[in-house]
Amino acid sequence: MLSAVSCLWLPALWAADVPAKNWKNEGQVAFLSTKGNSQSRTLGAGDKFTWAKDKDALDLWADALNVESDNTRTSERYSAGEKAERKLTDRNYVFERGLWESNRFAGYSQRYDVSLGLGRHMLMTATNELFGELGAGYINEQLVRAPRNDFASGRLYAKYVRIFTPTSKFSQDGEYLHNFDDPNGYRVNTETALTAGLSNHLALKLSYEWKHVHEPPAGFKRDDNTTLVSLLINY
Repeated sequence: MLSAVSCLWLPALWAADVPAKNWKNEGQVAFLSTKGNSQSRTLGAGDKFTWAKDKDALDLWADALNVESDNTRTSERYSAGEKAERKLTDRNYVFERGLWESNRFAGYSQRYDVSLGLGRHMLMTATNELFGELGAGYINEQLVRAPRNDFASGRLYAKYVRIFTPTSKFSQDGEYLHNFDDPNGYRVNTETALTAGLSNHLALKLSYEWKHVHEPPAGFKRDDNTTLVSLLINY
């Protein structure tokens, strides 16, 4: 009888001793190759680490994407960033955000973007999330065919998430970056994504990104569009 009781209670006691996990990590891999009359290859990789405890939260991420067509590189971009948050109330928070980017095919070899601001969770249910952020900061960028450019910036951001299951969801986000030195130099970034869970640790993600620069450097286009199918690895 004592042995039976021990078998029933010991797993529960061990589980109670294990602290709740306050972090998660998501890796992302994308690969596409075609051969025949034309050859192309797309290779993408990324990682995002998230930590949260009590009133504080931290996000760290990095991404890389390379595209070659007929042995000629047609796209190459890299980014890395961090974001720290602290709750003021259940719905309101303050944040600090830093971002580094490189995308010479879009006209800049280096870009640094730092900002501070306020955020609010406007909708928080088991299946729907909606939050927005308003902030100000500074952007410094080294252009490919022009001198270095820097300016004070304003940032307006919003994201909606529809949760179907713990591993499947739809998300839509939008970001507006204002240039206080040149009002026509604003930028808009959006991403539409659908994630379908394959298991507790694997998922497929279909995403579409639109990046708009209203006044791009000479010789570059205003819009960049990227459609990507990726494998997500969560743990």
